[in-house]
Amino acid sequence: MNNYKKEQRKRRLMITFYSSNWFSLNFTYKWRIKAYKKIFDIGENIGIESDVWLIRTHGLNGKIKIGQNVILAKHVFIDYSGEVIIRNNVTLSDGVHILSHKHDLYKLTHRLGNHGAEPMRTIINEGAWIGSKAIILPGVEIGAYAVVGAGAVVTKNVEPYTLVGGNPAKFIKILDAK
Repeated sequence: MNNYKKEQRKRRLMITFYSSNWFSLNFTYKWRIKAYKKIFDIGENIGIESDVWLIRTHGLNGKIKIGQNVILAKHVFIDYSGEVIIRNNVTLSDGVHILSHKHDLYKLTHRLGNHGAEPMRTIINEGAWIGSKAIILPGVEIGAYAVVGAGAVVTKNVEPYTLVGGNPAKFIKILDAK
């Protein structure tokens, strides 16, 4: 647990520093990308705007993998306490939250201070577009080329080429695969 806390402090300090607006300037932006790539498994041609947070909690040894040609807009928050996989060509719009652990509120251990955190896998597949301020809950898989509307709360898997929206997110229509 001590190594976990030390590692988390180091990562959070790095994120606090490099996610600032100062590293949004043309000549400093590349430093932000290098810093994130140094500690996270991130592919090529990635866009990371300011105030993007990638964190783990509750001492869980989660994993995160982000593919190529991915955009992480301002204020994106990704909890990788479980496992988060973001495939190629994905766009996460402003303020998106992705979660990868849950708490069983009915377990006694949660009420006694253990928090009852259970890691889960959350997947965003190829070409998906997640709208501004959407929330993707733990254990959800977003299908290839699916679109999640702004402000949606996704509680269940989303099929490929599907548009969903609302709270909880509901099917709106099938998208043209062209």
